[in-house]
Amino acid sequence: MSTESGADRFDPGAPTLAAAGSRLASALMARPVDVARHTVALAGELARIGLGSSALSPDPGDDRFAAPAWSADPLLRRAVQTHLATTGAATAMLDDAGLDPADDALLRTVVESVADVVAPSNNPVLRALAARRFTAAPREPGDVEVPLPTPPAPATRRLAFGDDVAASPGAVVLRTDAFELVHYLPQTREVHELPVLVVPAPGLPGYLADLSPGRSLVEHLVHGGTQVLLVSWHPAAAGADARGQALLDALDAVERISRAGSTVLLGIGDGAVLTAAVLAHLAAVGLQERVAGAVLVGLDPRDAGPGTAVPRDLRQWLADAAGAAPAAAVELPGELLGTPLDSAVVDRDTLVVASSDAGAWAGLAGKGAVEVVDAPAEAFVAPPASWWATLAEWLDTRTGERCEAPAELGGRGMHALAPSPGEYVSAR
Repeated sequence: MSTESGADRFDPGAPTLAAAGSRLASALMARPVDVARHTVALAGELARIGLGSSALSPDPGDDRFAAPAWSADPLLRRAVQTHLATTGAATAMLDDAGLDPADDALLRTVVESVADVVAPSNNPVLRALAARRFTAAPREPGDVEVPLPTPPAPATRRLAFGDDVAASPGAVVLRTDAFELVHYLPQTREVHELPVLVVPAPGLPGYLADLSPGRSLVEHLVHGGTQVLLVSWHPAAAGADARGQALLDALDAVERISRAGSTVLLGIGDGAVLTAAVLAHLAAVGLQERVAGAVLVGLDPRDAGPGTAVPRDLRQWLADAAGAAPAAAVELPGELLGTPLDSAVVDRDTLVVASSDAGAWAGLAGKGAVEVVDAPAEAFVAPPASWWATLAEWLDTRTGERCEAPAELGGRGMHALAPSPGEYVSAR
């Protein structure tokens, strides 16, 4: 018979929960970028859950939510998705904390235990609701089987903003009548000190630069250590002067957020013409040093030739763009905000990405160093298209040294108002 006591069985080397929790807090405080990334991602997922567009679902082997009512009933489905999102965020933070194995094992056990206790399937009210709203099969003559809604066929389902398209994590940090300013969450511990402000074409769906995961220019840039912000236009922003002033307001905000005196402007389509016009305006008033360089992307997927294979995400963008005005002429307006415009006074370096009309786009660039990349219209979202690699190399020498990534989105009095992509992305 063993005489080993409970005290004898105690392992003095085993971590206590309080100590492990304290070390976790210290580890997370040393990783503010990781914490911010997970916090913003969770906020975005919770917003999608509230809107009914979340794609979260339990693992097929998770028998806690096996009854179809947990996915068919809107209230129950949202309860399950909220549970999955929050426990997933907690686990992700543990993954990034880098704790020693003993602390990690203890805290994972705690997280899993708490998650099981607070699971919707353990909530008596939700469990009773699931039981009332689900009949697995008619058990007696006269019983009625509850019909489950048939999901749309994958080929016809519309892609969801913030999930299938425009999915890069970030937040709206400024909203005006003319635009929302989206600040994307850094994905690297260090970023280039000078930010890039993306200027989509006004009047077209604003998510072309963040089309879908794996085919997103925004995603490509942030994963390369670039600080990226984007102007998401509202249709009310009409007229050259109104859009020009809006872009200047966005530039003010970017400088405030980044605490940098210069920003690279990356304009797309008519947004590139507007970018060149605003740069010429700044040069005319002696303020072109606010722009570290300009990227003029003259590619319009609407110009793709017949017979070109069009991926599903781009088909949705083209459908959303149907009825929009054709692209404007590739030329500067005579004046902007009362200032006569002349590209000859602009001396910023410019990268031009265009197809057959590359010469016209290069004519907007001024007297700085101009590099031209020839690419077909459909190559805007065709990674790894050569111009993405050229762009990354071009930006690397014009966005300053690397510094610690910001720990928050916005900053200096500007805070997250809503998860990306915001409200204006679909306002047409």
